Amino acid sequence: MKGNIIIVGGNQGALVLAYRLGKAGFNVTVFDKKEQSKVAYDWHDCMVPEAFDYAGIPFPPEDCLSPKRCWTFISPKKTATLYVNVPEEKLDIAVERRPLNDYLYTLAKEYADIRYETAVSGIIVGGNRVKGVVLKSGEKVYADLVVDSSGALSNLRASLPEDWGIERIMIKKDAFFVYRGIFNVVENTAPPEYTNNVYMKHMDEPGISWFIYDEEKMTADVLIGRVGSISDETIDRALKDIKKDHPQIGDTVVRDCQKAVIPVRRPISKMFANGYVLIGDSAFMTVPMMGSGIACGFMAAKILTDVLSYPMGDPFGESNLYRYQVGYMREIGAKHTGISMMKNWMLSAPTDAMDDFMAKRVIGEKELEAGGSGHSIQLSVGEIMQKALKSINHLPTLLDLKKMIDKMTGVMDLAENLPDEYEKNAFEQWQRQYDGMFKRSKR
Repeated sequence: MKGNIIIVGGNQGALVLAYRLGKAGFNVTVFDKKEQSKVAYDWHDCMVPEAFDYAGIPFPPEDCLSPKRCWTFISPKKTATLYVNVPEEKLDIAVERRPLNDYLYTLAKEYADIRYETAVSGIIVGGNRVKGVVLKSGEKVYADLVVDSSGALSNLRASLPEDWGIERIMIKKDAFFVYRGIFNVVENTAPPEYTNNVYMKHMDEPGISWFIYDEEKMTADVLIGRVGSISDETIDRALKDIKKDHPQIGDTVVRDCQKAVIPVRRPISKMFANGYVLIGDSAFMTVPMMGSGIACGFMAAKILTDVLSYPMGDPFGESNLYRYQVGYMREIGAKHTGISMMKNWMLSAPTDAMDDFMAKRVIGEKELEAGGSGHSIQLSVGEIMQKALKSINHLPTLLDLKKMIDKMTGVMDLAENLPDEYEKNAFEQWQRQYDGMFKRSKR
């Protein structure tokens, strides 16, 4: 065996990692506090289909998939509706999380010991290194590497020594507090004009809501998400408002209504320490505009396996694990830093301006498609001038948009150009610049 590895959390990215590491000859144990049937959310999410090939995972069976749809974006005051018509061959796929988890479990269990209903309460630190975990039962389990895949609110990350330089607590403004329910469809109601509807800054609040109509399954998928916090009163008001627009939504819940906390921000600025790495939501690896992180986890699992399989020096030491962060940031994370900045701007821009920008296509289909799929946005001087003529009444906000896009370019360049090799002082200087870019972008 090449070494003992513990993975805390049994979600999609963790199972892909367990499968890949086990095949590569590592001794892998996965701990998850939930029972197997409840590990994943009972809903679907979008992801790029190429992630399966990238991670070396056979494409999943049909029961893991939901119909692919194009998104329609609705402006805050509902004066504009923007349908993003993506060609069929370029659409993301929609995967059902629980069936996908079951499928990945069947692959991973051949190469890893997967223990559900086994909670991890803490980590074992010795010197300047993580050496294992403590189970809720009190049992200590030692390993060469602990992979933290326990989610956005990871108690393991929160317990790390402060001087390790890893952000321990996610601040509320970087978190998406979500309610999601799958309802019946009212009989004899006509289908909506658009199947997938996103309300931007819904109810003039910082966040989004959506309604997805599935004619095949006859279900109405409602999500209400707010940045920073969400109350039951907010959920009730938003649900009533969506039902006014979409009488197809019934009152019967046909699948679990669930609440979740999802990171909608840039990737964490340090995702490694001696004997420890972060992956998935624990490292804030999601598309910041929409919150889906399945593909990100797949890609991170592949990169980490390669780093451990072909190490430079101590396989589980900081210098080698740093290569994992470099690979992830250059492959996908840098793009998401820019989208995070765009998301922050859209949530804080004046509602009247946002509504006008969407109505006049100042923020149009191209920009919304890029943000939702995790790609960067670029506007030329000519495009800015054209947009200014369309929305002269909101020129200060438009100039603020241009300034934000320029910052996006700068932060993506910085995120991609972290030092090639780990040297503590050089990395810490990069880290301060990276985190500082977002502190300066606060409105």
